[in-house]
Amino acid sequence: FFFQAEDGIRDYKVTGVQTCALPISSSFVTTASRSRSGAYPKDVRARHPFVPPASASVSVTIPGWKGRMRVTQLTDLHVGLVTPDALVAEAVQIAVDSAPDVVALTGDFVAHTTGALGRLQKLRAPLPGRRIAVLGNHDHRAGADRVAAALAEIDVTVLDNAWTWLDDHAIGLSHHPAGAPDLWDRGVPLVLSGHTHGGQVHHPRWTPALFEKVEGTRHVTGMCGEPGRQVYVCPGIGAAVVPWRAGTGARRSVAVLDVEGAG
Repeated sequence: FFFQAEDGIRDYKVTGVQTCALPISSSFVTTASRSRSGAYPKDVRARHPFVPPASASVSVTIPGWKGRMRVTQLTDLHVGLVTPDALVAEAVQIAVDSAPDVVALTGDFVAHTTGALGRLQKLRAPLPGRRIAVLGNHDHRAGADRVAAALAEIDVTVLDNAWTWLDDHAIGLSHHPAGAPDLWDRGVPLVLSGHTHGGQVHHPRWTPALFEKVEGTRHVTGMCGEPGRQVYVCPGIGAAVVPWRAGTGARRSVAVLDVEGAG
């Protein structure tokens, strides 16, 4: 089967939304690299004033699937002045320690410019497994071609109206969770998204209501929906303007999803 990436600008009215379908197979799991070598360079592990990223462990059961695999999601790194390199380093180490079969990177690698793209080179050695990415709205505004080229240099497959073969089953990647319903309607049971930062300042009732009004979705953080039509929204790591966060739903995190079939 395949990843399918689509430009969702027309559908969702959000600049640079990217969606794709990621196939999963047990045969891929058995051959995926689980190497933990090449840790993120220690010289960037400086102190910073923020709560370190958390590892968010999620178990997902999908009806009709067979086998299992681990997908680790990194999103909204926003490399640049607002996001300390140490935060990115901590997030990458969580991804390495999770020993994933696939690393899914769901966009917004930069903040406002591509001037800090060289920092992505530090991801080349550490990240294990297959690396698949879609771009986000900040990447498109800053320069999608330059961001995609920088990711290709560190062996990340970037999808833009394209697909890549893996095998039988599909997971969707959409930078903006507003893309999830369209993928569900196409038979994709699980979508991974970012974009929201968990609301940056998260309130369980007010934040979803605000996002529904402004962004067109109530899916702001964590697992939303029901089996067969689910979206996991990861709050991500970085920031483009204000670096501080508040509320459990907005805590910086790396999602570690163990996906398996229900027979």
